[in-house]
Amino acid sequence: MCTRGHWRPAEDEKLKELVEKYGPHNWNAIAEKLQGRSGKSCRLRWFNQLDPRINRSPFSEEEKKDFWLLTGFMGTDGQLLQGFSQAALIMR
Repeated sequence: MCTRGHWRPAEDEKLKELVEKYGPHNWNAIAEKLQGRSGKSCRLRWFNQLDPRINRSPFSEEEKKDFWLLTGFMGTDGQLLQGFSQAALIMR
């Protein structure tokens, strides 16, 4: 497995299996089973890329208006629009 840098598809699959088995909580324990990856790296990969709850559909016109209104007041906190990761919000 890769020790750092880009995640390989096999690492993504292993991370999915481990999160399914142990839940998205104890990232250091999960990382011990993914050689060369830190708990922080596993957590970020899961919540920003792999979590099946991430909404990957384009924003509706109403969501776009809400997003721009909210970010004008509160910044790009991913919790403002449920289902979108913070990374997804920043990239829009």
